[in-house]
Amino acid sequence: MKAIFVVWVMIFAWACKGTWVMYDPDQKNHLYFYEKAQSEDSTLLVENVSFVFETEDELILEIPVRLMGMLSDQNRNFEMSFLPDTITTISFGQEIRNVVNAVEGEDFELVEAVLPARATSGVIRLKINRTGKMLTNVVSIFMVVKENDQFKPLARNACRVLISDGEPMCPNWWVYPYATSDGKTYFWHQYAGDFTPQKYLKFLELYHDIEKTNPSVSYTHLTLPTS
Repeated sequence: MKAIFVVWVMIFAWACKGTWVMYDPDQKNHLYFYEKAQSEDSTLLVENVSFVFETEDELILEIPVRLMGMLSDQNRNFEMSFLPDTITTISFGQEIRNVVNAVEGEDFELVEAVLPARATSGVIRLKINRTGKMLTNVVSIFMVVKENDQFKPLARNACRVLISDGEPMCPNWWVYPYATSDGKTYFWHQYAGDFTPQKYLKFLELYHDIEKTNPSVSYTHLTLPTS
């Protein structure tokens, strides 16, 4: 019995040793976007930015990335490539808007892309500039992690940032049905009526004032749909 146990220990040790050898600590580290996707494509992260409720003409957007690889005692910069988007239109409820590609240096600037020392996650910081084209179009920044001497991307290496301005567009949840935990289906417009930008702005105003106007309602447990 003891001999059988020793054999199993030797096999287990050999298997672990083999697995260890399979990982090469000198290979390039990998970076990927890890936030929950807002797209049917699981390899693509989608972020939405709106100037509709902003008074400033610049916004800083931070997009996290995660490391799969070895830690370092130094900050490490990585690179992004900005590419033409693959979509030309996008729908918001019953409204369709054209999608145009963002121009680096005009619509946005890459502030930094850095993985801090001893960290397993880093951040991409973009400065988004308000431009006139956002009033009638949705401006898209489509970017991917670029391979360099330190990093290479994993499968989920693409991010689409959609930027809009002007009057708010009808969100999908206003028009389309949604199901609740009790299995029933509801329509927002049954209660709110047809969408108008003024009505939507008032709705958001009331929603964000709930914590002050009705403290008995737990604001942290109320979730407003984002699309």
